[in-house]
Amino acid sequence: VTCLTYLPDGRLVSGGMDNKLCLWAATGASCRDMVGHTSSVSVVKASASGGMVVSGGYDRTVRCWDTRRGAEVCALTGGHSGPVLDLALLPGTVVSGGRDSKVLLWDLETGKCRRSLTGHKGHITAVEWFADAGEAGDGSQLVLSGAQDGHLRVWDLRSQSCVANVPAHTSDSGSGAVGSIACTAMSASALGGLAGDMVVTIGADKAVVVSDPRRNFEPLRRWTEHREFPYSLTVAGPLVFSGDGAGMLLAHDIDSGKLLYGLGANEGAVRCLGAVGDKLVAAGDDGNGL
Repeated sequence: VTCLTYLPDGRLVSGGMDNKLCLWAATGASCRDMVGHTSSVSVVKASASGGMVVSGGYDRTVRCWDTRRGAEVCALTGGHSGPVLDLALLPGTVVSGGRDSKVLLWDLETGKCRRSLTGHKGHITAVEWFADAGEAGDGSQLVLSGAQDGHLRVWDLRSQSCVANVPAHTSDSGSGAVGSIACTAMSASALGGLAGDMVVTIGADKAVVVSDPRRNFEPLRRWTEHREFPYSLTVAGPLVFSGDGAGMLLAHDIDSGKLLYGLGANEGAVRCLGAVGDKLVAAGDDGNGL
């Protein structure tokens, strides 16, 4: 199993190296195979309603699935020349990032690629949707992408252009690939009264970085306590949780800028983190969940 997503009704969708997706029932252990990919599935994401999931794989395709029927409804092909590594699902649009250095915008109604966003060097390792009404309340829509070059790029869907290029995980000694991107909402009481979303990234430079959209995505916090590469990231309000290759899970507070605590969560790398309410789940290479 290489990827997993939850649906609001309690069902799960997993993807694996056997080229298929499995739609798991909310109770019991029964599943429905969803077949279409011809190579390993690398990523699966669900819509807010859970009625659709999108998947990407090493067959260089993006596929859309109806979770009510457990059936493929469209295949987005011909855009990537390398494996698809990450996806973001927006209303009417899928954003895909691949090993071919491309960020592609797909129109779900037509099944066509609307635009190829280029500029990164190396594999596109992470994409995420950032939506913040901002002070103007204009409901602006931005797409975030990270790559092997260690840069976080910000793309405006209206102009389909890059509006920020942040060297979030670069230094004089080189760059570290951006491993994951997450957005978290801050309350008005945090950060001196600022409210809105913050962007958090982890990278192969072992850093956890918080970028502020109100300052053109300038890094606001940079934490370097990890001794091994961080592989997993999740956020809950002002709290940032990251897991690394040594089995350590670190908790940081965006508001204070401090490391709150560290846990020996696994005997192997912490590959997956999830936060729900006041609960945190971690799983890793030792095969255990915590």
